Amino acid sequence: MAEMIQDDPRWRTWWSHAAPRDLTIEAAYGPRVERSTFTTREGRFWATFRRNSSRFRGLNKNDLAYLAAIDLQSFFAEASTSLSLPAPPPVPLPSHATPPPERRDAARTRLEELRRRHGRRP
Repeated sequence: MAEMIQDDPRWRTWWSHAAPRDLTIEAAYGPRVERSTFTTREGRFWATFRRNSSRFRGLNKNDLAYLAAIDLQSFFAEASTSLSLPAPPPVPLPSHATPPPERRDAARTRLEELRRRHGRRP
């Protein structure tokens, strides 16, 4: 995705409104509380995001690619707000990205799979 964003003139135009010349986004996923921090120093802007990883359980690579793009869009939007920039362009979705099913749907699908595999109803 980084290459698609860097090669897109809409993104260059969006960042041209920023005073810092460089943007660094760091994302960490784990069991910790979610938070975002922003630092500007010496012409550079750092955006650090901590997100809870529990929402990734049971998802396939297509679901994860979709969530990565959605998270990246959210990160850019938060950075944009912090710098008083216009809204960023949309983050391109990878071709294999699909929205994950809602947790209820995922649980129901898993239960049906287990029932088929084990041939019984709980």
